[in-house]
Amino acid sequence: GLLRDPMSASTWMEFLGGSPPTPAGQRATSPTELAAANGALASKEAQLELMGAMLKAAEDELTIKSEQLALTTEMLRATDGELQRKEEALAITTQMLRTADTELARREREVAHLKDALLRT
Repeated sequence: GLLRDPMSASTWMEFLGGSPPTPAGQRATSPTELAAANGALASKEAQLELMGAMLKAAEDELTIKSEQLALTTEMLRATDGELQRKEEALAITTQMLRTADTELARREREVAHLKDALLRT
């Protein structure tokens, strides 16, 4: 009859000043269920806060690693520049030694010619 139909029963309850009607097939939530739901929600919120803090820590670590990488890159550039200057200096020194070697060979030939000229006289 009338009370077996959920919609009619909840409408009847509302008319009598009871709890507000709930959709068909559902029942009102008890205070215990609300407390459990609030606890679960608080737990999820705490998990999200923890995950947010972990994400922030990971971002901070990435920022530090990025700064370290930039510093290392700058140091490598400086070292590379220094190495290039040393290579240039070495090339100049090598060229000067070749020139000196050529000059020495030329003078040795002059000395040999002078000795020959002295021996002939």
